[in-house]
Amino acid sequence: MTTGPAGRVWRIAVVCALLIAAALYMASAFAHSPVRVRDVEWFAHPWLLAAAIALQSVQLTLGCRVWWMLLRRTGSVELSAWEHWTIWAVTNPTRYIPGRIWHVASIGVLMRSAGVSAITLLTSITVHMWLFVLAACVVGLGLLPATAWPVPSRVAVSVVVLVGVLAGTHPRPLRAVIAFVGRMTKQPELEWRGSWRTGLGFVAMDVGIHVLAGGTLYLLLHATLGMSLASAPRVVAANAVSFLAGYVSLVPAGIGVREAAMTFFLSTTEPAGRAALAAIVIRIGSTATEFLLAFIALATFARRRPAARA
Repeated sequence: MTTGPAGRVWRIAVVCALLIAAALYMASAFAHSPVRVRDVEWFAHPWLLAAAIALQSVQLTLGCRVWWMLLRRTGSVELSAWEHWTIWAVTNPTRYIPGRIWHVASIGVLMRSAGVSAITLLTSITVHMWLFVLAACVVGLGLLPATAWPVPSRVAVSVVVLVGVLAGTHPRPLRAVIAFVGRMTKQPELEWRGSWRTGLGFVAMDVGIHVLAGGTLYLLLHATLGMSLASAPRVVAANAVSFLAGYVSLVPAGIGVREAAMTFFLSTTEPAGRAALAAIVIRIGSTATEFLLAFIALATFARRRPAARA
């Protein structure tokens, strides 16, 4: 996908505006909170922290496995699940580099060297992210109303989410999305042949991934800030919604945008300053886990190269 100078300037302007808005909101949350940052009681439960990191590693790996399953359904792929995981883990930190092209390009280079065609890769990424976003809507919009909204609103939102998932997983809308991406990337060969049942099945697995992701983050907050179990459903829902906010933004890895969204939704049950701290803790813990997996994958590459030469 190519953009002209005007498009790049527009994207830079949007990113800067979002970052400034997120920074101002976070600063306001700290400044106007009845709980001062220095007065927050921190916890240090090493076993709970280790469990949170391990569980998040499992969650990320399961999400990668779902993508691998979809990749094999998209085309003829000889790539093993382990090889796919190492490529994903190594390239995942490139999301933090400004410009999403670096993340896509790094995945593309390693995938093509592993025998995956550009068409198969691009199709699988498009379908995977489309279904993952639908699953985030299910978790976020499904749980957030249940934590605070009246019954009629919950029913209305549930109906909207159900209709959206049923429509979004139908082969016809999915093929329309694939066709649009094909036109934008000048790859008219992109095609999705999965059934409605296949789409629903992958969304169901992605819903489980989002729930597990929120659960690991709650465990992280419980280990560091002593967050109560009653806050767990809201953390799960807020994480799904903040993922959506970060994904649709143009900010690398959603930095700032995700934290602002998380702070907003958690501040309905927590003091704003404490909610902002929770969002920052989540970012630090998540980033540390991603880089830990990247180092493990790099070590795997380093070991396999001498073996391949021998």
